[in-house]
Amino acid sequence: MVIIPEMTSGPCVIDYNYQHSVASALFSLLKGTEYDALHDQKSYKFFSFSRLYIDSIQTRKNGIKALGGATLWYSTPDNNLLDVMISSLNDVDSISIQGVPFRVLSVSEPYEYSNSRGEDTLISMSPTLVRTIIQKDGQTKQWEIGPDDMDYAELLVEKLRRKYSEFKKEEPGDLEVVSIWDVQRKMVRIVDIWHRSYYYKIRLRGDPQLIDFAYDCGLGEKNSMGFGMVRSILDGIPIQTLEHLKGTVR
Repeated sequence: MVIIPEMTSGPCVIDYNYQHSVASALFSLLKGTEYDALHDQKSYKFFSFSRLYIDSIQTRKNGIKALGGATLWYSTPDNNLLDVMISSLNDVDSISIQGVPFRVLSVSEPYEYSNSRGEDTLISMSPTLVRTIIQKDGQTKQWEIGPDDMDYAELLVEKLRRKYSEFKKEEPGDLEVVSIWDVQRKMVRIVDIWHRSYYYKIRLRGDPQLIDFAYDCGLGEKNSMGFGMVRSILDGIPIQTLEHLKGTVR
């Protein structure tokens, strides 16, 4: 995981649904690298990013007025991809989010996280999206579910195991969702489609490598579109790194 502090040239307004624009900016940083085709890859992209943390904001009918610097968190289990992203960020002056240039002030050294206890509490840095398949009006459709659904925990683990197997080329161990709490629903629009997703705290118990992978890659679906990023209460990120994050643009 790396932390990217950014600064706008002055107060600006961005739409509440900015995740697609951030994803586009991150993919654009990979152009001309060995990950140039990652955007068009049909399978998992294996990275996630947080919502924007802005020092000072004003909420308006037409969007968020950013009055200060912003911080973005980025994470991936692919160490080579992380190195390429860090190099690309260090080579640019700014990235564009909804047409607004955000100047890249610096990029942190990667924060290493390793779970050896087989249990941890993870905290949402972006809302998690989980879908199931239903039959409706004679058609098969994807349906978004929340933590109160009886199948949610099982599906969450299943999707994580599937991503792990594809990335590691091996089968993971067992994982249990112990509990989910502090749940907040968030509707997010990606292009013209609205998605029902959730912030929460989640306690996981089981295969330490699978918990590591959840931390690095994210939970649920559409991680590369800004869903499912988490951090751990045990990840050792200095508290002073978090204190200035006054406004989370949810």
